[in-house]
Order: sequence, then C-alpha cells, then structure tokens
Amino acid sequence: MDSDLDMEDSDLRSVMAFPVTASLGPAGPLLRQLRLLTTLPNVVGEDEIQRFTEDLDGLCISLMHQSEAEEPLSSTAKSWMNKVRELCYDTKSYLDDAPFISKQDDEDDDAQLTPQEKQENAQFEFKMLEARAKNASRRRKRYEIDQKSSNNKTKLPSKRSRLPVLHPQLIDRYRMDKLTNMLGNEEGEPLKIVSMVGLEGVGKTTLAKRVYHKLQTGERFRCRAFVRVSRNPDMRRLLTTIFTQIQLPDFSSSEGVSQPSCCLDAQALITNIKNYLQDKRYLIIIDDLWTTSVWDIIRRAFPDDGCHSRIVIITQFEDVASACCSYQSKYKFEMDPLKYDQSRKLFFSIVFGSEDEIRFHEGFKKVSSEIIEKCDGLPLSMVNIASLLPAPSRLNLQQWMDIRDSLPPTLKTNPSSEGMEKVINLIYNNLSPQVKTCLLHLVLYPEGYTSNKDDLVKQWVTEGFIGEGQNNEEIARDYFDELVSTGMIQAVDMNYQGVQSCTLHHMVHDFIAKKSMERNFIIVVDYFQSAILLNPSKVRRLSIQFGGARNARIPAGITLSEVQSLAFFGFCGCTDFIGGCKLLRVLILHVWDDQDKVPFDLSGIISKLLPLRYLKIACNIPIKLPDKIQDLQYLETLEVDATVATIPSGIRKLSRLSSLKIAVSVLSRNDICILRALPALSALSLHVWTTPIEMIIFDKEEFLVLKSFEFRCPVPWLKFETGSMPDLRNLDLGFNACEAEQHDIVPIGMEHLSGLQVITAHIWGSHADVGSTFRTAISSHPSNPRIYMRLVHPIFHGDATTSVGTIKVKDEKKQAADTRRCKNGVRMPTAQPPSFPFHPTPASAAGDFLPKALLPPPYRRSPTPPPSHRGAADLSLSRQTSAVARLAHRTTPPSPRCQIQTLHRPRYRSRRYSAPARLQIVRIGRFSDAESLPHRRMI
Repeated sequence: MDSDLDMEDSDLRSVMAFPVTASLGPAGPLLRQLRLLTTLPNVVGEDEIQRFTEDLDGLCISLMHQSEAEEPLSSTAKSWMNKVRELCYDTKSYLDDAPFISKQDDEDDDAQLTPQEKQENAQFEFKMLEARAKNASRRRKRYEIDQKSSNNKTKLPSKRSRLPVLHPQLIDRYRMDKLTNMLGNEEGEPLKIVSMVGLEGVGKTTLAKRVYHKLQTGERFRCRAFVRVSRNPDMRRLLTTIFTQIQLPDFSSSEGVSQPSCCLDAQALITNIKNYLQDKRYLIIIDDLWTTSVWDIIRRAFPDDGCHSRIVIITQFEDVASACCSYQSKYKFEMDPLKYDQSRKLFFSIVFGSEDEIRFHEGFKKVSSEIIEKCDGLPLSMVNIASLLPAPSRLNLQQWMDIRDSLPPTLKTNPSSEGMEKVINLIYNNLSPQVKTCLLHLVLYPEGYTSNKDDLVKQWVTEGFIGEGQNNEEIARDYFDELVSTGMIQAVDMNYQGVQSCTLHHMVHDFIAKKSMERNFIIVVDYFQSAILLNPSKVRRLSIQFGGARNARIPAGITLSEVQSLAFFGFCGCTDFIGGCKLLRVLILHVWDDQDKVPFDLSGIISKLLPLRYLKIACNIPIKLPDKIQDLQYLETLEVDATVATIPSGIRKLSRLSSLKIAVSVLSRNDICILRALPALSALSLHVWTTPIEMIIFDKEEFLVLKSFEFRCPVPWLKFETGSMPDLRNLDLGFNACEAEQHDIVPIGMEHLSGLQVITAHIWGSHADVGSTFRTAISSHPSNPRIYMRLVHPIFHGDATTSVGTIKVKDEKKQAADTRRCKNGVRMPTAQPPSFPFHPTPASAAGDFLPKALLPPPYRRSPTPPPSHRGAADLSLSRQTSAVARLAHRTTPPSPRCQIQTLHRPRYRSRRYSAPARLQIVRIGRFSDAESLPHRRMI
C-alpha cells in the first residue's frame, strides 16, 4: 500500500514537472497552480477546490501514462485523452482568463452583467468543470485506462550529442563536375534548361546548392536566384522571391530612403522580371517543382536573349523533368542513389566523424552494413537514421540491432511514403515530450516557410512549452539544435553561432500536421484545401493560410472565443475576425496589400486583445500601431517587420515589454524618450531609414536593463553618455560606408558601455580602410569585447566575417577605383542584404542581415508578400496559366529599369548567412570566424 502511494506521489511529481506539451496540454502548470489556490472568493470554497484537485491529479497521471504508451492506442483511449486535455485547457483558461473576460464584458454595452450575475456564471462554470472531471474518472475506471500501460518501444539513446554536419567534400565530385559541365560555359549560347530528377532524399538539392555556390563566385552570372517551389505554391510570393534575388543594388546615392511599394500582382512581376533580365546573363535554380503548370507560368519570366543564361529545375517526377528540358535527354541530369561504398563512407562519416573509426568497433560491422543496405543509398535516410544511434562514446550493439529491426525492409522502393514515414516516426517517438511539442508547433507555418530560430525561441517560451526559469530561452535553443541534429528540421541559414533559420521537408510537415490534428494541438485552415477540420471541440491554436485570396473567410464552424495563439498569412482585408479572439496570447501576422497609400491600421485588430503576450507583424506596406497600445499590459514581445510612421507614445506604458523590434522612417528625440521609459526592455532592435538630422544621444541612467541593442541606420551617429545602458552585453551596428565617411563611423562614448561582451558591425559598401578604422577605434575598449565585422564590398556578392584579423583586397587598384566611384555616386553592382523581414535577436549579436536603411533609392529591397504557400493572388492555377498566356502574346514595349528594386540574396534562400566575399582574410592572433563557420548540413 505504501509503495502504491509512493508510486502515485512520484507520478504526480513527474506530471507537475512538465510544461505545456502537445500530449499533456497544460496539465503540469495547472496542477501547480491549483496547489497555490485555497479558494476562489465568492465562487468556490476550499473543500471544493481540494476535491477537484484530487480528481484532476488522478486524471493527469493516467494521461501521462497513456501518452508514454506504445502506439497505436485504442480509439477509446485516444478519445478519453482528448477529453482530459480539453478539461485541463478549460480549467486553466477558467483560472487565468476570468479577469480579461470580466473587463471586456464591462466594455461591451450589450453584454454588461451585474456582479451577482457574474458570480453565478462563475459558479456554474466551475460546477460544469467538476462534472466533467467526475465523468472522465468514471470512464477511466470503466475502460481500465487508469492502469499504467506497458511501454515496449525500441529503447533508443535518450539524447545523442549533436551530429556532425555533412561536409561538402562528401558530395560526389564526379556528379558535381558533371552538372557543372552540363551547364556549360559557351559564350553566346542560347538559354539552356537542365532538369535534375531523382528520388526524394537522394541529394538533388544538396548537389545543386554546391554547384550554385561554386558558380556564384566570380562574374560568370550577373543575376542569380535559388528558390523553392513546394507542392502548392503561392505564385505571387514565388515570383517576388525571384525578383528579389536577381536584382543588383545601387550605391549612387547616400540620401535617406523611404520604403518602396511592393504592390505588384503575378502578371506585373513576370513582366518586370523579364524586363530586368533582358540582356543579362543569369542563373536560376528552381527547387522542388511538382507540376508543369507552375513551370508554364514562371518560364515566361525568363528571356532567351543569347546571353548564355542557365536554368536548373529540380524535381522527383520524370514527366516534369522531361517537359522542362523540352524532352531533350542530353539536358536531363539523373540522380541515382549512392552505391554501397559511397553510402558506407557517408554513413560512418555522419556517425563517427570518419570512415576509418569503424575499425575500432569491429562488433558493429555486420549490423551497420545491414542498416546501410536498408537505406538504399539515400542520404536523407542515412542522416535521419544516424540521429537515432548512440554517440560513439556510448556504443551499444543491442540498440543498433533494435534500430535495424525497426526499419522497413527498403526505403528506396517507396521512399516518399511508408518507408520514410516509419523512420520519421521512430525519430519522433525518441524525442522528449517538450521537443515533440516544439516540433509540432512548426505546423503553424505554411509548407516551405523559413522560420527564424530566435522567433521560434520567443514563441516557444511565450507558449509555455519550455517551463519556468531563468534560462528558458537557452533551453529552447537547445531544443531547436536537437531538432536540427535529428534531421527533423532542415538548416537554411547559418553563421558562426550555428543554424539561424530552418524549414521542414514536406514529408515531415505532413507527419506533424497529422499528429497535431490528432491532438487538437494546432488547427490549420488552408483556403485551398478541403476537409480542413476534423470537428475539434475547441480550437486553442489556429493557423490561417489564405495565400493570395482576397475574399477568404474562416469557416463558420470555428469558435474563436478559445483561441490563444493565432498565425495569419494573407490579405490585409481578411483580418477583421481577429478582434473576436479575446483570449489571444500569441499573434503572428504576415499580411500583404496591393496599395501603400494608406498605412495598414491595426487599431481595430489588436486594441482589445488584452491578454496578448507576443505580437509579430510582417507587412509589405507601412502600418499604424494603435494609439491605445498601452492597454496591452501583458505584452512582452513586439516585433514589427514593417515601417511605422511614428512610435506610439503609449508604448512607454508597457511595463512588461522586454523585447522590441521596430523600424521608423525618421528617428526623433521624442522616440528615444518613449523607448527609455520601458522598465523591462532587455532587447531593442531599432531600424531607421533616413540619416538623423542630429546626433542620437543616450543619456545617463537610460535603458538600465538593456542587454542587446541593434541599430541600423545610414550612419551610426550615436553618443553614449556615462551611465547609459550599464547592463549592455551585445551591440550590433549597421551602416553605409559611403555615407559614414562624412561622419564618425564609431559612436561616441562607447567606452562608457562597460559591460560589452560582443560588438558586431555590418558595414555596407565597405572597403578595407573603413573596416580597419572601425576595428582600430573599438579594439581599445576597456572591457575587451569580441569584435565581429561584416564587410560587404561593393563589387562582390557576399560578405566576410573577421574577428581581429586583417583584411586585404586582392586588386588594390580596383579597390581604389571603386572607392572613388562610390564617393562620386557612380552606380556599382554590390552584394545584397538578406531579404525582408529582418530577424534581430538579443542573443545573436552578429546577425547576417542589413537593413534597407543602408541602401539608397530606388534600389532598396521590396518587402516580400506573406510567406503563404497556397494560391496566387486571387487566381486559380489554371486561370493564372491562361492569364499569363494572354500576357505572353501581347507585344510589350521595352521598359526602363524597374523602380521597385530589390537586392540579390547572396546565398540560396539565405537571409542571414552569405557566401564570403572575394576578400582574403589573414589570420592574426585569434582565428578568423569566416574560416571557422560550420558547414551547412544539406539534404
């Protein structure tokens, strides 16, 4: 008897230790909260609270046991688990949200209630919760769900150290040379289209990226783009991404800039891309093409003008590959699975770091050979399976044998279905509940979306997925890195700190979407899909993906009153429903509009969302924040990836706001006064589009708890007084070298920032003397901080990171000439800062991006439309094809260079990691960070 009680106490402590998870819901935080309650005044007495808590204790313990059981569970058990999770959510909402509901009722003239009526309603709601708990307890006993289920899952290592990334040298040199030769180098040759075709996971994208990077250096191609299509692309977004990447910026002006319009439909984008590429040599890589109908649309944007341009199509479908290369077999590059020797070399390089190390583990040769054979030469399978294996220091032959036995007989025969899904399921089941929850949260974003690590970290913390504690953001970062190392998420952008953004393979996206739907964790409403919902009782987290549709509406069956997290991707005019989500804590808006004459006013959307903790807004036109933003007293994070005319004065009253990112056209002294009044502000990202009229001064005793400050402006005209920002650790500056020469390039008073640990400078249009001057000026800082610099030379695509090294340009005469041209306002091709929106972060003091403030008009990059993946600007795919066909038959007169210019993205789809510029980095003292950057792991 005592042992049973001890076991129950142990289980109860285990449940209470959990944060919010997809399997347990808010059971852990709820049980902890109930133990702090003795009574609800005028509603519930102490005895009722105690009885209710005891019922929930037993239910939550059984819920934990069932979530740990080997799948599949019976339909009865799954139904019972869903009901208990919903009970936990409803109880948590009842305890947390009563103050917000009460205040909102008071503001609603049609719903005003007397105090007695409110008390009676609260008592009735609690009685209903009690009844549901009693009913769930009876069902648990009736169906014997309360018994602890046996767990016969394959015993895998609890946590493997981070896998080594795939080294570029592991890519078959023969294949790389063959693809490069197919692209050819014959001058005056017409446009050549090469199709790459092969099974999923065979390494097509990895090889294409390596060739793209190789051809990116030098001046072989003036314009380049690497874009991913996905299964159901948003054509407007896809074309805008191509338009963004192909363009070259201009440094002819050093005046202030304003955010340009990005209001182009799909047909206008096709015309502008074609006009811009005319008489230019370009390289375009289209990844993951699924249908020829999409190719028929985007193909018309690429001119054939005899400039030796090249297009590479990557697909897994033979018919698509043949159609894209006009059925010419000589232009079809077939990717076969790796041979056994190649597979063996790759597999052991992933697991052990070197193929030779296997000689020290003789007992594993047979089982490893069987695992390799089951992978059938697919690198994607090898990476995923390798993540299941224990680290070399904890080798366990039985675990290897268990994994071998759990794999399907072959993955090559059906890699896109049962085989890979089983591997994905193995990896998923080996994750902790917290990491599983973070993975399932990614279904909030459309397929093919690139998610920023720092955004995800903040969202996971705000959602309660991490738990409580001082280091919750660091824990969230560890969860992100674990997902990367297992191969469940794919790295997109990297810098010296590791992976900074990620995306999902479509098979993983489908897998987690299914899991999320089963648990009613996140409900996705896709305008271009049928069978959106499986009749969930209540929606807690909602993702609205309207793509380019202008008149879309959410289904009538969705009740918004319980939604706590909402992500919206679509047209500005489709957001009127958001105001009805009274309990929202997390709101992510990626919106677009066709006109920018009137800013997008958020007043009617967010003014009454009183519980809001996290607000992120990305928009392609200017926005207007609500004047009464001070009502959002629980707001902790505000990120605005759009221009605001002024900073609302009410922001100063947000006492909990700890992270703020905002962009303004003009920065005034009043704006600084507003920001310095924020008592909890620890991370500030401030982007200013125009050169300040006067120096920006930070007085003493300002920003007392600020730890990270990112400032983007044409010139770093700043002054730090003694005592300002006493706790600042990371300082990240970005400015235009051409304009900075007229001012001091180093802020005044930096020696007063005594706590500095890292200083990062992004010097756009830079040359060696500006970088050296900046480095010399700050190298004598009394706190001896680490110094990182991003020097982007105006004549190259890319940048170089240095620590305390010396930078030399190979052709000094050309450098001097380029410097004179820059000063004299002569147009010069240069590298492109990563695409909008920017992603500043407190912990990433060396983010690889630059603001539009550094770019003179009219060549500032246009912000992209929302990253939804469905539809195309109010046209179905077939209607778009016919519309574009009509457009193609028109006679379009030559047009001048487009005034809506964007900058070429330096590497693949990268926003924060770009290829090194053609600068020689000489290592002196400490290592050069450009040399130490980890290689991207690509599949």
